[in-house]
Amino acid sequence: GNGNLVDGAYNELYRPQVHFTPTKNWINDPNGMVYADGVYHLFYQYNPKGNDWGNMSWGHATSTNLIEWEEQPVALERDALGDIFSGSAVCDTENTAGFGKGALVAFYTSAGSHQQQSMAYSTDGGKTFVKYDKNPVIANSSEPDFRDPKVFWHKETNQWIMALAKGWKYAIEFWGSSDLKHWKKLSSFSTPINACNKGQWECPDLLRMDYQGKDKWVLIVSVNPGGPVSGSGTQYFIGDFDGTSFVADERNYPLWLDYGMDNYAGVTWSNVKDRNILIGWMNNWNYAGAVPANPWRSAMTLPRELNLIEWNGSPILASTGVKAIKGITGEWKDIVTESLCVSYAYQL
Repeated sequence: GNGNLVDGAYNELYRPQVHFTPTKNWINDPNGMVYADGVYHLFYQYNPKGNDWGNMSWGHATSTNLIEWEEQPVALERDALGDIFSGSAVCDTENTAGFGKGALVAFYTSAGSHQQQSMAYSTDGGKTFVKYDKNPVIANSSEPDFRDPKVFWHKETNQWIMALAKGWKYAIEFWGSSDLKHWKKLSSFSTPINACNKGQWECPDLLRMDYQGKDKWVLIVSVNPGGPVSGSGTQYFIGDFDGTSFVADERNYPLWLDYGMDNYAGVTWSNVKDRNILIGWMNNWNYAGAVPANPWRSAMTLPRELNLIEWNGSPILASTGVKAIKGITGEWKDIVTESLCVSYAYQL
């Protein structure tokens, strides 16, 4: 669904063959990922007007297998409250918000003179969204950084939880709501460890994960700059969440999601039962604006499944490509020479 196909390969210079790219224009953070009615929805920061950052909107693509994507019309465009910055989406199966059972409810940061949280909803399976008429649902007139709402349902306390990033204040706030419309602040998480606080905190995601038969909670935080190599990176904290506050276990932080240069702003799909599937932006703010791709710029990482495994007696986050990737390979060949005679994408 994206790019010009020639013998099964996208033919533009540098066009990724397997990773998601839009037909044209700039993309950055993945947003609003939700699974509903057999379809994985991927929204993302998108400039509908050009190949550089700007005019932030939510682009949209859909897939049934997380590998083959079909680009859809732009889902959310800027309005009087500002640009449409990053956020998340949930499937409101119990109609807590009153938009209808199974409505897809998206949360995003309205980035105008201040960053505020707004909401939109879809009653046609994610094809079109209507912005809530009382936006913003969380107003802000003082905080310089207050963004990237990631929402999930916490069954023990019977409420929706929203994680919000505080940027250069190096903190994640947690807010609670019973109806997705009215929110109250519950707590704030930060750490005194200097190595975790070298760049602004962005794109949080709080995940309930199984570790040896018990619940552990993992808080993912993108940081820029201050990553493990240079520029952007993704750290995480392992601990417990009681419906009000997250408390991190004592560990030798920072723990990094990976040690590469190009996996940023990653968050997970909601409404996927018992699996934590993450996709990130395959870029780094060190050079994102200079990547020589045209008429599009940037790509998403391959989706991967996150699990907690034991390493040296403690839990650590393992990141494995989703199984569906195996289905796109053709025949296997043994490589017996130093020269690879391949003309298209291949798995080595």
